[in-house]
Amino acid sequence: MRPTWLLEASVPGLPSEPLQAEIRRQGMHVCVVKHFPGSQRPRDILGSEHLAYDAFVLFMGTITLLSHIRANWLPGGWCSFRCLACSTYYAYFGPYLLNREYD
Repeated sequence: MRPTWLLEASVPGLPSEPLQAEIRRQGMHVCVVKHFPGSQRPRDILGSEHLAYDAFVLFMGTITLLSHIRANWLPGGWCSFRCLACSTYYAYFGPYLLNREYD
């Protein structure tokens, strides 16, 4: 079974066109989606309306949309939001970050 990729639209600093081309070259489906917080499914994530509730999906985008997917889709995201928070990893990697002025 091949996954469908969900790529969040208009994420600053995250151009998706090269990734979309590679996903399609490998024979997988890609949906560019936009999140509308507070809307009910299927209007909460425009561009994903045709996906089954339990579809096999890979996601690239913001933590905000990932947390929505995790809370509202099955099986949801497999991650630790605490570990992904800037407040956690900046303390370890601060000197190596490109944007060092993060206080």
